[in-house]
Amino acid sequence: MNVARILVHAAAVALSASACVSTEKVPAADPSVTGAWRSLGDGSTISFAEGGLYSLVVKGQSRAVVGGWSYDPGERRLTLSTRRESPLCADDQAVYALRIGSLRMDADPVREGCDARRAVFAQSFERVGGAANAAPASRSAP
Repeated sequence: MNVARILVHAAAVALSASACVSTEKVPAADPSVTGAWRSLGDGSTISFAEGGLYSLVVKGQSRAVVGGWSYDPGERRLTLSTRRESPLCADDQAVYALRIGSLRMDADPVREGCDARRAVFAQSFERVGGAANAAPASRSAP
């Protein structure tokens, strides 16, 4: 292999490697949704992490339902993408219209194909921890 071919090959490898690196920022999680919520009906809990992951612990299930989430505050739409290894609603996606207060959340299905998740989200949720309860970071000590 001559030097020119080696340089072309090295440049191609470097270019393809740089294409895998993304500089896009993950959108900030909406603080009105982020945190932990408990169902007022059966006590199931759902936690929305700032990094875009959620965990739903359904009463009677030994493992949590896990996946990704996003929220569009303008449309008030919550999108849940459940991972394939989840015990319920595996490899499925749902969209809900949310009504959120500081301590309460209600959801109406826009697109839902999983009856078990639909039953959980038919209940009202109360906030039990998270962004809406957190003290402001800029608060100074007395």
